[in-house]
Amino acid sequence: MSFKNRFREWISDNLRYLLLGLGIVVVVAAIFFGVWFLTSSMNKNKDEGNKGNKTTPTPTVTQAPDEEATSKSEEEDGEPEALKKDDNAEIAALMNQYYTALGGKNMDVLKSVVDNLSEEEQASIEAESNIEGYNDIASYTFQGQQEGTYVVIVSFNSKYKDIETVAPGLSQMYVYTNTEGKLVIAAEIEDEAVSTYMKDIQNQPEVKTLIEETQNAYEAARASDAKLDALITSVAGA
Repeated sequence: MSFKNRFREWISDNLRYLLLGLGIVVVVAAIFFGVWFLTSSMNKNKDEGNKGNKTTPTPTVTQAPDEEATSKSEEEDGEPEALKKDDNAEIAALMNQYYTALGGKNMDVLKSVVDNLSEEEQASIEAESNIEGYNDIASYTFQGQQEGTYVVIVSFNSKYKDIETVAPGLSQMYVYTNTEGKLVIAAEIEDEAVSTYMKDIQNQPEVKTLIEETQNAYEAARASDAKLDALITSVAGA
């Protein structure tokens, strides 16, 4: 899925607060993505090869619990382990940089943090006139299947022009370390195994809880502000 499509989904899905897998937020893998959105909102998911699986250089992130670990945690503690916000400083900084650039339509920065941002995708971002910016950005990082790769779920609040109430959103991105040792967001995911892994993360109990909480907050925001609800309805048909 291209960034452009992700960007549109971000506006609808992000607005609906469904964490769509592979949002690159502006692009990856986040935009709830402008970003895919979840969603993002913004984001093109791309695997550079592995060919660049999206992730942070120096991997020092929280490893996503596998089924056995999750099961063990639930048996011993009676409930799933809570997600850790911004536990990977490098990835948190990347997501903040990305969303700040996305909200400000700073193409130079976006092209430096997203592996393949096409001219068409840039045009889509620049054409978006409703989004004023993104606030309260928080990252939840999961270790990827390969060293130096990560799956990141990003929560944020979308600020729309001339509307005081913000709309909560989520985005899922794939991050990887490129050949220069730099952490970048994948604009597109082509590896089916990676896509499946990202969907599996969405199904983890603690992630489902985050999605549900965001969905509830999103619906509450719309219910509390007729102007916000009207805008979202006109843009997303929701």
